[in-house]
Amino acid sequence: MKRYLDRLHEIMEKYPDRPALVEAEKSLTYRGLEIETGKIFNYLKRQGVKRDDHIMVCPKRGIGSVSCILGVLKAGAAFIPLEEGYPKERVDYIKKDASCTIVLDEALYRKILATEEYREGHEEAELHDKAYIIYTSGSTGNPKGSIHEYGNIEQQASLIEERTDWREFRQGIISPFYFMATCQFVMHYTLQAFTMYILPGDIVRNIASFSQYMHENRIQGIFLSPSYVRLYKEPSPYLEEILTAGEPANGLYYPGGKPAIRNLYGMTEAGFTILETFLDKAYEIAPMGKPVLAEIDLHLEDEQGNRVEGAGTGEICFKNEYVRGYLNLPEKTKAAFVEGVFHTGDLGRRDENGMYYIVGRKDDMFKINGNRVEPVEIESAVKKITGLETVVAKGFELEGRSFICLYYLRGEAAERNLLAGKELKVDLGALADMLPRYMLPTYYIPLEEMPLSDRGKILRRLLPAPELKDMAGEYVAPTNEAERAICEMMAEILDLEKFSAASDFFRLGGDSLRSIRLIALAGSRGFSFTAGELYDARTPRRLAAICANRQMPGDAAWQLQELQARQELRELLSMQKIWVELTLAHAEQNMGWIVRFYKMKPSVDPERLREALDKVLRHYPIFSTRLARGEDGVIRQVYDESLPVPTEIREVTEAEIDRLQQAPLEKMDIFAQGGYRGKILRTKETSYLFLQLHHAFLDGTGMALLRDNLFECYENPSFEPAPDYYYYLLRQMELAAASEVYREAGRYYEELYRQKLQLAASECKMHPDWEGRHQKAVLYRKTNAFPRKLDRTNAFYTTAAALAMAKSNGTNHSLVYVTSNGRDESLKMNSAGGFAFNVPVGLAIGEGNTPEELLAQTKAQMEFGVAHAPYSYFPLDVPSMSESVLFLYQKDMFGLGKMGKYIEQQLPYIPEFEQPWHFFVISVVDQAEDDRLHLSVIYSPHHFSADKVEMFVENYLEAVDYLSDGK
Repeated sequence: MKRYLDRLHEIMEKYPDRPALVEAEKSLTYRGLEIETGKIFNYLKRQGVKRDDHIMVCPKRGIGSVSCILGVLKAGAAFIPLEEGYPKERVDYIKKDASCTIVLDEALYRKILATEEYREGHEEAELHDKAYIIYTSGSTGNPKGSIHEYGNIEQQASLIEERTDWREFRQGIISPFYFMATCQFVMHYTLQAFTMYILPGDIVRNIASFSQYMHENRIQGIFLSPSYVRLYKEPSPYLEEILTAGEPANGLYYPGGKPAIRNLYGMTEAGFTILETFLDKAYEIAPMGKPVLAEIDLHLEDEQGNRVEGAGTGEICFKNEYVRGYLNLPEKTKAAFVEGVFHTGDLGRRDENGMYYIVGRKDDMFKINGNRVEPVEIESAVKKITGLETVVAKGFELEGRSFICLYYLRGEAAERNLLAGKELKVDLGALADMLPRYMLPTYYIPLEEMPLSDRGKILRRLLPAPELKDMAGEYVAPTNEAERAICEMMAEILDLEKFSAASDFFRLGGDSLRSIRLIALAGSRGFSFTAGELYDARTPRRLAAICANRQMPGDAAWQLQELQARQELRELLSMQKIWVELTLAHAEQNMGWIVRFYKMKPSVDPERLREALDKVLRHYPIFSTRLARGEDGVIRQVYDESLPVPTEIREVTEAEIDRLQQAPLEKMDIFAQGGYRGKILRTKETSYLFLQLHHAFLDGTGMALLRDNLFECYENPSFEPAPDYYYYLLRQMELAAASEVYREAGRYYEELYRQKLQLAASECKMHPDWEGRHQKAVLYRKTNAFPRKLDRTNAFYTTAAALAMAKSNGTNHSLVYVTSNGRDESLKMNSAGGFAFNVPVGLAIGEGNTPEELLAQTKAQMEFGVAHAPYSYFPLDVPSMSESVLFLYQKDMFGLGKMGKYIEQQLPYIPEFEQPWHFFVISVVDQAEDDRLHLSVIYSPHHFSADKVEMFVENYLEAVDYLSDGK
C-alpha cells in the first residue's frame, strides 16, 4: 500500500482546484496546500532539520495549522501541535521538555510563505521514526507528551480506501489542533479530498452563530462533543454526519437518524479511533462500538491481568507498536505500557456481539466535557500560586454537567492569610496562564481535614460534592434593569429559583456549555457578550456593566447587512408566490387573509396594549413590508419605513362587536398597505383586539412570535424581542437559490417524478367527484384519531397521506405536498417573516412494498426538499399546489400562547374567505393536552363529496395502522 504522503500528493494532483481549507474569508485549494507545505518543507530542510527533530507548530488557528503540520511531515521530522493563545507557562514547559528545534508560530509561517521557494517531494521517513508528540494533562503535575511514529500515520491511512472519485464534501473542524483527534481528522480528510472548514472559537461558543455558520456554509460533517450535540437541537439540513467522542453519548439521536451520529472511542496514546459505531437510536447507555483496526490487539484484562474472553468486563487495553510511550518519562511509560500493552484505565464491558461499553475508571483521571484531566496537574498549579501544601482536585459529573472542585484545608489557608471572608484568595489570571480553561476549578471548598485511609492516603472518593445552596452566599438584589435581566437568565440556565447580582455564575454551576446557552439566551433578549467576557466578569453586576455601552440587537455585521438588504427589492419565496398569485386571481374573496379576534380580560389596559403592539410591529421588518412590481414586471417585496400604520383605539358598543364578527373584511391593497392591519376596540365592559394578517407575509411561526412578544412587551415595557434579520436572510436565500445546488434540484425532481415514479398529472391530485360552483371550504375533523407515535418523524404521517390518496384514487402512485415551517436555523426562528414552503413527495407503490421501503422513499424526498428550500422545482405538468393534496403536521400553532393570560375568549370571525379551487388539506394536529393526534381535512364541497372525504379519512387511518404494524 502507498504511504500517506504519496497518497496525499496524488490527491493534490487529482483535485488541484478543489478547496482544501476554508478559514473565515480565506480559502486554499489542494494545489495551494501543496505549494504551502512545499515551502515549509524547503525552509525546514535549509535549517538542517532531520528525522526525529521536534518542531513546535503553534500558528494562529486556521489554514496555517494544517499547512505547518503537513510541512513538518514532508521534512520527516516530528510536529508538536499547539495553538496561538495556549497558556504561556504550558507552552514554555513543552518547548523545554521537547527540546524543540524550531517554533513554527504565526510570524514564521507568514515569513516562510513570503520568502521561501517551493520544494517538490518529501523525505521518506522510516515507520519507527517519530512523527508527532501530543501533550495531555499529566499525573506528574506537568503535561506529558505521547510519542507517535510514522507507522501510526500509515495505520490511520489504511482505514481510508484508495479511490479516484471522491465527491466534494464540506467538513467542519471545531476541535483544537493540540487534540489528538484533530490531527487524525486532518489526515483522514485530506485522503478523501474533503474541504475542511476551520471554525473560529468565538463562533463555536455562540450556538446561534454556530448554527448560522453550519447552515450558510452547508457543512456536511463535523465533530462535536456529546454535550454540544445536546445543545445543537436544530441541525442544518445539509449536515449528514456528526462524529462525537470524549464523554458518554447517552440519549443522543436525531429523528430519523438525520444527521447520523457516529460515536468514537480513542485516546492520545492510541493515535486514532480504536472503537466506533453509528447510534441507531437514543441509548440509555450508548455503546462505544467495535474495534476499528485488528492490528492493535484491543482486548479486556481483569484485575489479575488476564484476558477476558467473550462477553465480560475489564480494563480496556491494546498494543500499538508505533506508540513509544511518554517523552522523558521512562517510569510512566513502563507503568502504562506493560510489555508494550497500553492500559487505558477505562473499565469496559463487551457484550456477546463484541460491542464495547464504558463503565468507569480505575484511577483518578477524569474528563471535563470530553477533555482529559489529571488532578495532580491542577493541584500543582494551585500550590504554586497560593503556596498551600495540601490541595486536592476532583472531577464530578452530576445533573448533566461536568465540573472540578478544589479542596483545601481551612486552617492552612488562614495561616497563610489566603482567606477573604469565607473565600480562598486565588489569582485566577495567573492560574489561567498555567492551565487551559477547561482545567480551572469551578468550586474551592474548605475542609477542616482531609479524609484519610489507615495508611494516611487521601481518599478522593470520600470528598463531598458541593451543595449549590451553600455556594450562593448572601443574596444581593439587582439595582437596574440590565442586572435584573441577567440575574433572571443565569437563574434560568442554572435552574435556580433566583440569582444574586453578586453571585459567581461559575461557582453556582456554570461551565463552558452553560456559558454557550447563556450567551444564546442573552442574545435573544438584547444582551451581547463573549465567553471570555463572561468568564472575566462572572457576576450579573459586572456583566451588566460590560453590556451597558454595547449596542444591540445582534451581531453588528448581521445588523449592517440587514440594513443594506432593505435597500433593494427582494424576491418572493415559493409559498409567498403561491399566496400572491391566489390573492390577485381572487381579489373579491379576500384570499389569503387570516383574522384573529380576541376578547380581552377587563383588567387589560387598552393604551398599554396599543403601546406594546406598536413596539412589536416596529421591531419585525415583515410588518414594514409591502409588494412592488419591478421594472421587469416581476412582483417582489420591499421594505417601507412608513409601515405599519400605528394602531388605533376605537370606542364601540357590544352590538357593534357582534356586527363586526359578520362583516366582510376591510379591503386592503397588499401593494400599498402590506399584509397587516390591526385595531383595538374598547367598550364600556372591556376591550377587543382585531388582527388582520396575510399569509403571503406571515406564517404560523411568525404569528406565534407576534402573539408571544406582544405578551412580553405588555408585561414589561422595556422588553426587547430577539433581533430579526428578515431581509438579510432573504438575500442569503437568493444567493443560495442561484447556485448550482438548486439547478441540481431541478434535475433531481425531473428524474424522480418523470422517470422513476412516472407520475402523470392526473395522479398528482385527489380525483374530484364533480365540478360544481364554488362554495365555502368545509372542515372535517376526526377527534382523537390515533395515538401519537413518539418515535416517528413527520415522514411517517406524510407517507400515510400519500398511501391514502393513492387508495382513494385507485392508483399505484400519488403526490402530496408537505409543508415545512422553513425554520432551519436559529436566525429564522427569531424572524416573523413567512419562511414556510411546500416539499413535493411522490410515492410509487409496488407489489410487495414494505412499510420500511415506503417510508424510505418519503424520507429521502423530504430531506432533499428541505435541504433545497425555499425554492421548489416542479418540472412536470402537474396541477398547482392549490389543486393538490397538501399535508401539514402542526402543534396547534394558532393557539393563544403566552397571550392567553390576558385573553378571555377568541371570537369566531363568521365571513371566512371562500376558496374557489380544488382544495384538499390534511392536517394532523398534535395537541399538548392529550396523548392523541387529531386529524382534520379541509376541502371544497364543489369538488368533493362528504362520502369521498370520509373514505379518504378511513384510508388514512388504515395506512397509519399499516405503517405502525409493518403488516
